[in-house]
Amino acid sequence: MQKCRECGKTNKDSMRFCIRCGAELSESSENLSMTYHKILRYIKVFLALTAVTTFYMTFSNDFTIYRSIDQIFYLLEFILISLSFFYHNKKSGVIYFFLWGYAELGLYFVILLVAYNQGSVIASMIDQIVSYTIGSMFFLIPTYLYYKKRYNLLS
Repeated sequence: MQKCRECGKTNKDSMRFCIRCGAELSESSENLSMTYHKILRYIKVFLALTAVTTFYMTFSNDFTIYRSIDQIFYLLEFILISLSFFYHNKKSGVIYFFLWGYAELGLYFVILLVAYNQGSVIASMIDQIVSYTIGSMFFLIPTYLYYKKRYNLLS
């Protein structure tokens, strides 16, 4: 039996990660894993600050339909990313983080849908959404793979 250095939980010798907090039990790749883990916390703080800033900026938006949609989504994103930060070492933090990612992507598709219904969809809007979705995947997929390894999400 091996004891976790993070939370003190006793784990089986065959385990690579703590069953309580998800910390890596072996020391071989601990430095790289913990570095990414710490960087991810800073990214979450940045994302929360971005959501709050953008939420306040929506009050100066002249388009009332978009303002309401923006405010709801940015408030939701702030709540989800904050919960993800506070539960960073737990599986619920992982779930909140990916819900934030879906809300972020969902915002742009809702705006596109509203614009389409009003007949005001422009090509640059579609290009922006496609590029943002692809860019988000470059961030969310490696993060998912990291969390999958760390917390055994699919097992």
